Amino acid sequence: MKISEAILDDAESIARIQAVVHNMHVGNIAWYFKKVDDHRFVEAMRKVIQRTETYAIVAKIDEEIVGYAVCFIRDVPESAFIKENRYLYLEQIGVHPLFRRRGIGRELIKAILEYARQKSLGRVVLDTWEFNEEALRFFQSMGFEIQMSRLAMAIDKNSE
Repeated sequence: MKISEAILDDAESIARIQAVVHNMHVGNIAWYFKKVDDHRFVEAMRKVIQRTETYAIVAKIDEEIVGYAVCFIRDVPESAFIKENRYLYLEQIGVHPLFRRRGIGRELIKAILEYARQKSLGRVVLDTWEFNEEALRFFQSMGFEIQMSRLAMAIDKNSE
């Protein structure tokens, strides 16, 4: 397996993995996530890869993209209550279902941590949804700790 920085030509392969992950989210949190046509994933991923602040990587086995991650540096200004800080925010990570549990996600995280070290960042931050227990266990096994929980309540049945 090889980890490398994503290029524009990788967008279509990344989008196929992204669609699988997104559809799982749609199935679990339909009030928040919407169904998206496949071509929209490719279009969106091309824009993400082109952003100058994006660090996007892919995992390849025999030149086939089997996993990806997208992150960027987030600067948080000081306020009356929050210290100024800077960290690497892991916006997306995904491994093709047929290639899971082979260490690909672990290698993607290791590459992200190394990138953060190179940029002199002291922390990598990510979000995951409560229903995604497999992802939560994975991130915790890599050393991530739960920092916050977000709760929501539907006001009426039409809000679902």
